[in-house]
Amino acid sequence: MQTKLKELRRRGDLTQIELAQRSGVPRSRIQLAEAGTLDLRPGEWRAIRKAVMPALERTAELLASGLETLFDAETGVGGKPTNAATMESSHE
Repeated sequence: MQTKLKELRRRGDLTQIELAQRSGVPRSRIQLAEAGTLDLRPGEWRAIRKAVMPALERTAELLASGLETLFDAETGVGGKPTNAATMESSHE
């Protein structure tokens, strides 16, 4: 479980301190659980999941927004490409 906790926290772009503050689970317990030397209680897992979900949603929104921006930059408004390859072909 420790690997999953660390992965979950990192995917939410949270430090151990931030996760502890948001979940109410002491940082020392998070640290020990990530190291594999402590099993978190079910209530602690629920608190962590509740604390991480908004961060994961925010990360997903940022990723989606970044992909839209990237797509818009590559295709231009109205689906017209604006990259260098298109500019080169228009000069031929």
